[in-house]
Amino acid sequence: MSKQQALTNMSDRAEALMRGDPRLDGGSREDVVTAWQRANSLKPDGWPGNATLSALWSRNKPSADDIVAAARAALDWPPVTYSMSRNTGMGESWLPDNGAGYATGDCSDFACHCLGVPKNQTNGQRITTGAPVWLGADAIASGHIGHPRPLADTQPGDLIVYPGKWERGERVAIGHVEVCFEVRGGRIVTIGCASSNGRRRSRYDQPGSAIARADKTDLWRRKGAVAVRPWWNA
Repeated sequence: MSKQQALTNMSDRAEALMRGDPRLDGGSREDVVTAWQRANSLKPDGWPGNATLSALWSRNKPSADDIVAAARAALDWPPVTYSMSRNTGMGESWLPDNGAGYATGDCSDFACHCLGVPKNQTNGQRITTGAPVWLGADAIASGHIGHPRPLADTQPGDLIVYPGKWERGERVAIGHVEVCFEVRGGRIVTIGCASSNGRRRSRYDQPGSAIARADKTDLWRRKGAVAVRPWWNA
């Protein structure tokens, strides 16, 4: 990707966060990136690559309210088609624009979108102390985002997740992850991207969209799901 492409692809949200740094003056998007890099001891080349954007994310980690707001904003996107094989960009960039909308994606794409991190961040700054990871449902459930805790301890902004099942080294069941939107007594309301959502009709959500809000508490309990609170919000 060229520098110009990287500048074009950088989200308005990321640019706004850079421009909000009181140490910076105005200028073009490239000028702002260069100045922000210089102010944060990065190579001042004006190229918003993984190192720059992951550093920006690290200084602007999403609060629980931010994660809930990102999930809620997705309910207003045009209908999304669930796909594990095709992705139009959801969950692939640092600090994405929450109002942009995407045509396709899966559950972990959506979770990573709400966290503001790319699912495959091999070339970016680690958000854990271990090796860079592919942030699928299995990785999230294994503690790469935060420490799993009992479902009864769920709070808004947590991820609700159950991992896939493996037999003799082969996956025989797919895991799933959604974002906790609200807790009502012992019931957990989540927002997530699921193939089953596309078949639902709700007065709250986009008809036929894979992204929807729902009370799936019984499913979570049946699957032995856990709540995962991002370590920076714990």
